[in-house]
Amino acid sequence: MTRRFMDKNYAGTALLDEYRASILNTFDEAPLHRFVQGLRVYTLHRRLPAMRVVMRRDDGGTDLDNYFELYVDELRKWKKWHSAAKRYLVNVDEKVRLSSIIDAYTPVVADFHEWLAGRMGEEHAATLEERQTNWQRPLRQTRHWTSPLL
Repeated sequence: MTRRFMDKNYAGTALLDEYRASILNTFDEAPLHRFVQGLRVYTLHRRLPAMRVVMRRDDGGTDLDNYFELYVDELRKWKKWHSAAKRYLVNVDEKVRLSSIIDAYTPVVADFHEWLAGRMGEEHAATLEERQTNWQRPLRQTRHWTSPLL
């Protein structure tokens, strides 16, 4: 969705060039990113990945820990993984917590979107400031107005 928005609204701009460069630097060959992308394709077009739910209590019996584990060995058999995703799969255990994947991936995506929002803010700062000024001008003018009925 972001790519389409950027292509449509920023065609021919330096911001689009910066956006594309940032995508390449942040995601293109990143093993975790390619794995997450591949897992989406695997899930949509092949099947749900083999996984199990793990529920454990601590020794005192008061805390319950539960999570999903993916069976990586089954995923490794799929032939359509990107080479970077294969590097990810080689470097994880045969079972991996789904939450650890999410916890590692979320900040990367969040940081990218934070950069993009900041960069878009810089790109449009003058326009936003002008519109805010134009919007406030009528408000300042009406503050001195009183109803003839009062």
